[in-house]
Amino acid sequence: MTETEAKPVRQTVDLPHELHTRLGAWRVQTAGEIRQARVTNQDVLRALVVRLLGDEALSAQIRADLQAPRRSRICESCGFPLD
Repeated sequence: MTETEAKPVRQTVDLPHELHTRLGAWRVQTAGEIRQARVTNQDVLRALVVRLLGDEALSAQIRADLQAPRRSRICESCGFPLD
């Protein structure tokens, strides 16, 4: 593995305020449940990406979300717009 391949690559995401707030609350609750001092957005996103890439059923659900017309791209489980 080269030095470049070993270096993490930064990713950013813009979230609607309500999703940001709900994610923050989920992280606090989850940290308590798993007895950790905190759970960061980075922790959550890293776990989600690993699961997405390793779970074909989840990958199919995400692909279906992304194929929906932009005006109707709503998360089936939470009801939030995906854009």
